[in-house]
Amino acid sequence: DLDECITLRREALLLDNKHHPDRTPKLNDLAIVLSQRFEATRDVQDLSECILTYEEALALTPESHADRCGWQGNYARTLHSAFMHTQDIQHLDKSLELFESAASCVTGSLFFRLEMANEWARYGRTYVPLSAMRGYRRGIELL
Repeated sequence: DLDECITLRREALLLDNKHHPDRTPKLNDLAIVLSQRFEATRDVQDLSECILTYEEALALTPESHADRCGWQGNYARTLHSAFMHTQDIQHLDKSLELFESAASCVTGSLFFRLEMANEWARYGRTYVPLSAMRGYRRGIELL
């Protein structure tokens, strides 16, 4: 049950101090579950908390961290979903920015970076064609 999962993940975060090394993975896990509940219920409070949680996780994660790329991709997908629900262009802009960053992430696998470049191009195509072209170019460069 998503509600119980969210409650337990919040409680786990309360047990850690702000600088505990396990905090960022726990934040990412909480954000994923909040995103799943947002997809199921369209409750904007879940979306707001999810966004804040991803922001905190990324703020605490150095660029060189192996998991940062994946967390950026998760956040980018959530923001694209938020854009589709709210039509808030800021969600789309931030989503495309995160896809771009994930597609260029040096710690990500080639497959992952190609996947991020593809999503960047696909989601930008309708609303931000120049961004989509950069996404396609990044995908070609990776090949």
